[in-house]
Amino acid sequence: MNEKILSHLLAEFQEEIDGNTNALRQGAAKDFAEYKHLCGVIQGLSLAQSIVKALADKLENFDE
Repeated sequence: MNEKILSHLLAEFQEEIDGNTNALRQGAAKDFAEYKHLCGVIQGLSLAQSIVKALADKLENFDE
């Protein structure tokens, strides 16, 4: 059960990262402030992914 939840979270984070990355590629940022914001969102989601992956590893090792 936990694996499904964590996998879902990781997929949602990746979808958001991809969307924001594509927006940057297409020049969606109107100014530098918006560009920085989108970069910050991507960075935050990447950090969240790392934290969830570390949690998944700990839970996997905890069960053993």
